[in-house]
Amino acid sequence: MAEISNPRVGAKAGFPGTKVFDAIGVVAWTNLDLSAVVGANPALVFLKVINKSGGNANFQFRPEGDTDTWLTLAASGAATVQNNGVVGIVMTTNAAGILEWLVSVAAGTIEVYVLGWIRA
Repeated sequence: MAEISNPRVGAKAGFPGTKVFDAIGVVAWTNLDLSAVVGANPALVFLKVINKSGGNANFQFRPEGDTDTWLTLAASGAATVQNNGVVGIVMTTNAAGILEWLVSVAAGTIEVYVLGWIRA
């Protein structure tokens, strides 16, 4: 994994491409713990989501603890993806490196990768 540090501001970034989920999608808001990849701290994460559910699926992501329903487009929250389709998501984690997500269908496999992250 590559990690970049800017000593002037103390920010760090990483580009691991790490798979963090590979199972049947979750249909209720559920924590996705990314702390093993981004650390136990707030981070801006760049995710790759692959829909292998056998049909179209809606994906939603939000910071852990947020109670709002995020219905924005793929660049910042929710996306409809066809079977075998791929979407990129940009989202923030909470102070523990966790975000929440859900999928509209509980069938087939969903894969989630952390392509990159930036943290203070």
